[in-house]
Amino acid sequence: MSMTATITRRGRGAIAILVLLLTTTLVGLPVSHAVASTPPTSLEIPVAFADYVHETHQRCLEQTGVEFPTVAGATSYTIVYYDNYYGGRETIEANAPIPHVRFLGTGMNFIGITGGGYPAPCSVDPYHGGRFGRYQKAWANFPGKVPQISAISGTVIDADGNPFQGATIVASTRSKKGQLISVSAVSGPSGLYYMTVKPGAYNVVVHSNLSRTATFGPDPAPAGVTAKPQGDANAGFTINAGIKTTLSFSATKVHASGFSVVQGTVTTTQYGRPDPVVNVQLTVNPRSPQAALTTDPKVAVCGTTGRIWPVGSINTLSGKPVFIQTDSTGHYAFSLTVGTVPGKWSLGAWADNERGSLSPDATHASGTNQLDVQALTPSITTSKFLAQLNAMKGTANASQLNPQNAGALSYLLGTLAAKGPSSGADLGGLTFSIGSAPDGYNVVIATSTTRFKIGPTGLVESSGGVMKSLILDSQEWTGQGLPSTVTSASSFNSVVEDGQLPNIPTVRAWESGAGGHVGWSLKVNKLSDPYPGALVGFGWSYLPPGPWPPGHCQ
Repeated sequence: MSMTATITRRGRGAIAILVLLLTTTLVGLPVSHAVASTPPTSLEIPVAFADYVHETHQRCLEQTGVEFPTVAGATSYTIVYYDNYYGGRETIEANAPIPHVRFLGTGMNFIGITGGGYPAPCSVDPYHGGRFGRYQKAWANFPGKVPQISAISGTVIDADGNPFQGATIVASTRSKKGQLISVSAVSGPSGLYYMTVKPGAYNVVVHSNLSRTATFGPDPAPAGVTAKPQGDANAGFTINAGIKTTLSFSATKVHASGFSVVQGTVTTTQYGRPDPVVNVQLTVNPRSPQAALTTDPKVAVCGTTGRIWPVGSINTLSGKPVFIQTDSTGHYAFSLTVGTVPGKWSLGAWADNERGSLSPDATHASGTNQLDVQALTPSITTSKFLAQLNAMKGTANASQLNPQNAGALSYLLGTLAAKGPSSGADLGGLTFSIGSAPDGYNVVIATSTTRFKIGPTGLVESSGGVMKSLILDSQEWTGQGLPSTVTSASSFNSVVEDGQLPNIPTVRAWESGAGGHVGWSLKVNKLSDPYPGALVGFGWSYLPPGPWPPGHCQ
């Protein structure tokens, strides 16, 4: 069976007077637009935008429109709202009675403005991405003088500021004889409720109808209102329930080895059930986002398609928060690629409400988790590195040392540092980065707490810690000045493998082309990062020689 209602729209979006058919399907009332002055015999009534979404066969059927109450004696209704799509005010004029739409409670009306279908998962957005919500007004129109109507109305929202549908609101008073009189209503998709009452003082109570496990606490306290002979008494309520955001890591402690990968999950629930397709803001070090790219451990956040934080290349990094979206089950899986800088690292997750802004309920809609990135032990300084390198003479590690392959060497040294004394060398506390110069690649040896900063052109900016770091540049090795007992002195690989390297220049000496370094012929250089598009070394993770391990990103 279908029902007919005549609705006129005027405004930029209006094209006709439509006779709209209501069926028992989701769509309900289609839409019309208009701009009209307020009729002289009218009563202003509450109105709110509502979004009804129904999932069927893996598709979401959506209808967005206005919800307003039925008023006894009204012959028509006028709704004026601002529509950002058309860039102006639109007006709907609808004759009473408005056919009932099945997803509403009794005594409420709904007129659809826009709608359609899309693949699941579904999400609710009564403001349609900011198209609605800027302005809305409604009036009930009467053929003659406006009758005396006393009412109690209000909006029920949850802790996130989202409309709460299905709450039972009961208004109670006592007659002159002391008899208890109660009137009830149910909040609709917009959270709106409306009940006509006799004038007097009322105690208004709301029941969320949720189980204890689906709420954060008891229902709101009752509200006392006085209903006047003409007009609405307002009583709004905030239900102690809403989105709950949970952030979890597969580990809370890892070593600052440059190889660690930690799995993570963001979970969103609402009223105790999975809440799908929720936008969640991720913030690294919420208390001090600036420190996330300076003094904090270097940890990259990886999504299913690669790095999602920090954004940009290593020379243009942004530590600003990023947004992710939970899936159809209310989950978002990510991983953390941990670098070589020790310290405390934290990640915050904060869910949006249906208006597209961060939920005001920071207690439940947000969460922070911390990762303890622990220094490798035992730790040494760069002054001890040469002794450890030469001490590898005659070991299996020595045969793998290849200073002419900067990538392989940095990875090998990082691996040895991660293994600790069991590797045959104590290199903990150091980090090994692939650098570059006009004549080729090199390996920079620095303490793990060194703060590297890559400039816009890819140059490594000078600082005390950087300048004191060591650098192995095979292109500037000559072997001149070594004693005759050093065989194959001109072969950098042989000298390193034989444990006969006499010294290693600092970055300061290397950049200035300083003399006095036996075996080296240094020229003026400038240290650069050869991988500006990725986070490799300089405090970030190492570059694997083969396929990246699961969850690893740079």
